[in-house]
Amino acid sequence: MIEKFGLWDRFLDPGYWGMHAMVLVWALFAMLLFIGEPLILRRHFPAWAARDPLRAFAWLHWMHIFLLVISLITILGAVAGAHGWQIFSAITL
Repeated sequence: MIEKFGLWDRFLDPGYWGMHAMVLVWALFAMLLFIGEPLILRRHFPAWAARDPLRAFAWLHWMHIFLLVISLITILGAVAGAHGWQIFSAITL
């Protein structure tokens, strides 16, 4: 969509911070899904959960809450930006 509608210039405008946030959230989820889970979590989490299950699952629970919160902030920022609401004004060089 960025290419089709020619929206690349929005990455230069801090008013469209929601676009940057979307890319960062997608990159974070991709790293967690394709790198973090198979290489780290599958190796270390079972042993950690066997040693200290309450702490291991509490950590997992808080990580999910963190990811949910940053995703919701990103969605709200993207929707607000799509409707013309900008927190940061455009910077002119």
